[in-house]
Amino acid sequence: MSDAKQVSGLNGRLVFAFVAITLGLLWTLDNLGLIDADTYVRWWPAALILFGLSRFFGVGAPRTPIAGGMFIFFGTVLLAGQLDFFHVRIWEMWPLALVAIGISVVLQSYRRRAEGPISDDASDGLSVFAFWSGIDRKPTSRAFRGGDVTAIMGGSEIDLRGCEPIPNGAVLDMFVWMGGVTVTVPTDWKVVHEVNAIMGGYEDTRKVASAESGPTLILRGFVLMGGIELKN
Repeated sequence: MSDAKQVSGLNGRLVFAFVAITLGLLWTLDNLGLIDADTYVRWWPAALILFGLSRFFGVGAPRTPIAGGMFIFFGTVLLAGQLDFFHVRIWEMWPLALVAIGISVVLQSYRRRAEGPISDDASDGLSVFAFWSGIDRKPTSRAFRGGDVTAIMGGSEIDLRGCEPIPNGAVLDMFVWMGGVTVTVPTDWKVVHEVNAIMGGYEDTRKVASAESGPTLILRGFVLMGGIELKN
């Protein structure tokens, strides 16, 4: 199992445990008449801000400025509403999700350009855009560098068992919104994931754990109301 994966999973469990313990203690003390839990529970958006800061600066989790910034922004707005600086309902904020998605796609595109072209040979990389559709790819390059996969209300299956990554590792950058992406890799590959999900998930269903060394694949991406599955 990769180090990045272990850190990310541990971080998620700790956040859940901290929230559960805090709420449990507050409501218990409230039932005993010792405190008014509502006075403290109203600060719940601060948890979103703290989580966003950890993602933004890469403290205890892979550094993901886009996802971290979204958590910080929404947490700040909701906390301001809870403290009566202004009145806002969470469902009134949903259009900002479209703005965040657009910014994420733009930044993803610029990052790809900054890293340079995938290869002089187009067969050494892939670029997938699935919108209300399904697209499958099975590259066979002996110098696979990676690429980008975007699935918006659609799906894509990427089978990498017939290719070989470049020595310093291939990078697959993914954006999934209300869709799904399945990535199939050989059993001897080392996979490092830097995937963030909101109301979605990243699932590793491989029967063979990630190798400690060997051909390397780095999975980056953002998932909103969708899913990414890694299998072999």
